[in-house]
This record gives sequence, structure tokens and C-alpha cells, in this order.
Amino acid sequence: MFLIKDVQAPQPLLSSSQMIIIFICLVTFISLVSLIKKIYYRVRWHRRYYIVPRIRIKGITNVAMTISMSISIILLLTFISSGLLGIIFRGYPGVRVLVEGVLIQLGGLLFGPFIGLLIGAITDLLTTALTAGMFHPGFFIIVLTYGIIAGLFQSTTIKFKNNSFKYAIFGSILYSAIIIALIFYIQYQQYPYFTLSIFSKEIHFSKLILIAILSSTLGIVLITVWLIMIIVSVGNTKLSLLKIKYNVFWNYPNKRFLNRIMRKKYGTEAALKQASWYSSRWDKKNEIVNKIAILEKKYETRKNKNIWVSCFIQSIFLVFVASAAINVFFSPCFDQAFSPAKFDHWLVVRTLSYPIIAIINFAIVFLSYKVVIGLIKYDYNEDRIENISKNYLD
Repeated sequence: MFLIKDVQAPQPLLSSSQMIIIFICLVTFISLVSLIKKIYYRVRWHRRYYIVPRIRIKGITNVAMTISMSISIILLLTFISSGLLGIIFRGYPGVRVLVEGVLIQLGGLLFGPFIGLLIGAITDLLTTALTAGMFHPGFFIIVLTYGIIAGLFQSTTIKFKNNSFKYAIFGSILYSAIIIALIFYIQYQQYPYFTLSIFSKEIHFSKLILIAILSSTLGIVLITVWLIMIIVSVGNTKLSLLKIKYNVFWNYPNKRFLNRIMRKKYGTEAALKQASWYSSRWDKKNEIVNKIAILEKKYETRKNKNIWVSCFIQSIFLVFVASAAINVFFSPCFDQAFSPAKFDHWLVVRTLSYPIIAIINFAIVFLSYKVVIGLIKYDYNEDRIENISKNYLD
């Protein structure tokens, strides 16, 4: 007689319940950091720091606008597709979450982590109700994570005060750390390989292929960002050097000071020679002034053109960090609840689609953020920090 041992199928490294615990730990950590900041501001600066910002009427309007835009896009897509997307949303909420997540990221980037979490929660609940979709706690957590991650990027924007160079360093380190963590996450899965099932056919993917996709995406993003930073820095450096040169030689000498020298109030021979030399050059004053004006115009034009750089860097790191963390780490565990396909199938699907989804999301978030940031002009700090001498309702 032969004993037949049951071969247990490989299981995901982390279960969906553990993913929920990780999310709760993330929210708890952010809350503890905010509590420490509240105590610090109270003791050190005598300021009130609100963990959940007080939102004024303008802030409420902007938050409501972001939520309504997100819901309107989903309803519009459902209407254009003659209800087909509504059926897909009900059968597979993960598709709806991908659409929702775009503008939720924009809301978090504008208003911070806790308001981003609120926007994500309201958006998902209203969208589920209006599309008669199925509510699932896993996808609800994914939507909340979009808002929290985007809000954390908004907090770093305040910290770096729109310094593109510092933000590029921060984003590069954070994105690299996320990708390295995901590589270890894939490498230590119990599966010898991952199986993608398409029309009853199975395609096997090794761990190396998925790791190569993550690594190549990281390399492309970092190269793109730092090429832009180098090009912008070189252009600004040339203009700055020219401006310093003209300021030193032509802007700093003061006519009143030179006239006082000519009246011999300082009476040194060197000063007289300097004044005589400058007076001989005074006939070229208009030419010099025109050169300075042209230089200032070029400088301001370049400065205005470079405003998009800050939005570009914030958007690209936000979208790729959020897409990598959510699509590769969180989503596969919850996807299997709505499909007979197993975890390894969804891990392959999410990893393969992650760069495409990130590029599409980036295009939408970047263009929207660049336009909205100039229109809203919402000062997040005014609702987050206030003088302790003021009454709460002042």
C-alpha cells in the first residue's frame, strides 16, 4: 500500500486580513506622528495644531468639488458605455477603484492625508450606491490608501516648500525603497512561479520577470526626473550667473554715491578715478539698462516656464509610489475574492498592468493638478495651525 500525501497549494505571503491590519497600523502611525506634532507645536511654538484640519467654507467647497468630479467621471463612463461599465463595476469593483483612485489622489495631494482619507471614503460609498455596485471592505481600504498616500505627499510639499530639488531626492529615495520592498515581497512568496490563466490556458511567469518589470519602471522614472532636473538646473545656473555679473558691474554702483564722490566728499584719488571711469561709461547707460531688462525678462520667463517642474515631480512620484504599493501589494489579495482565479494570477495581472495604469494616472493627475493648483490656491496651513491666543471659533 502506498500513502498519498496531500500537497498543499502555495499560499500568499500575506492574507487579506493581514493587509487590513497593515492598513490600520499605517493610519495609527500617521495619527501618532500627528499627535506628537500637536504636542510639539503647543510646547515649542505655542500654536494649536489640528490633527484633522478645520475646513473653512472655501475648503469645504474645494473638497466637495473633488468628490463630485470623481463620481461624475464614473457615472459619465457608465452612461457612455450604455451601462456596460456599471455591470463591470458591480461584478468587479477593482475596475471602479482604479477610476476612483485618480481624483482621490488629486484630493489628497491638495488637502492632506486625513482629508484625502475622507474624500476616498465618501467617494467610494457614494459611487457604490449610485452605480448599484458591491461594497467590499478590501477595495474600500484600497481607496482610503490612495487618499492617505497622496496626503502624505502633500505634507512633504509643505515641508520642502516646493523645492523641486529636495522633493526629487525625497521622491527618489521613497520610490526606490517601495520597489525594493516589493521585490523582496515577490521573492519570498511561496510560489515557485506565478500562473496567469487566460481562456483556460496557463502562462507561467518566473519571479525574475516581475522583478524586472518593477526594476525597469523604477529606472525609467528616476532617469526621467533627474534629466529634467539637470536640464532645468543648467538653464537656471546660466541665467543666474549672467544676472550676478550684470548686478555686480552695473546695478550696484549708485549714481548718488558717485555724485558725492565727484563733489570730493570722499576725496580719495582712487574714488575720483573710479568716478571718472564710471562717468566716461555713463553714456552707455541706456544700453546697459536694456540688457538688464532683457535678462530679467528671460529670467522671469524661464521661472514661469519651470513652475510645471514642481507639479511634474510631485505627480510622478505620487502616482508611481501609490500604483506600485496598491496594485502589487494590496490589490491581489482582495482581487481573488471576486474571481475564481488565484492570488498568483492577480499578482501577475497587477504587476504587468502597473506601469500602464501608472502612466495613465500620471497624465490625468499631472494635468489636473497643474490647472487646479492655480485655481484653488487653498492654504492648508491656515486650517491646520493657528495662534493659541485665539479662541477656537475666531
